[in-house]
Amino acid sequence: MSIPLAKSADVQTEDVDYAAIAAGIELIKRANRAIETRKYTDRIGAAWHSDTELGYEPIPTRNGVRGHARLYATDDGRAYAVHTYTYGGETLHEPAVRKTLDAALRLGERLTK
Repeated sequence: MSIPLAKSADVQTEDVDYAAIAAGIELIKRANRAIETRKYTDRIGAAWHSDTELGYEPIPTRNGVRGHARLYATDDGRAYAVHTYTYGGETLHEPAVRKTLDAALRLGERLTK
């Protein structure tokens, strides 16, 4: 028994903003480079590391006492979204958006202490 394939008229396409996706990837690449240069210093972001996910750009992560914070790009690729989770995988705080890398790193450190 074969499964009927969807016809092109049945498939709904949505508009994808490839420029925003590229900007978000570039934002995370810049964050990873900054975190690498700040390692072993007393600057903001020294406690962060890049957590590699298979097939994607490494995600900046900070492990704290209460949980861990992860840095993502917003949907438009113009700002950083700080997501915090408990070690059980539950959301610790609602995601917060910050325009600058230093502000996002500072917030992630404060929320996971």
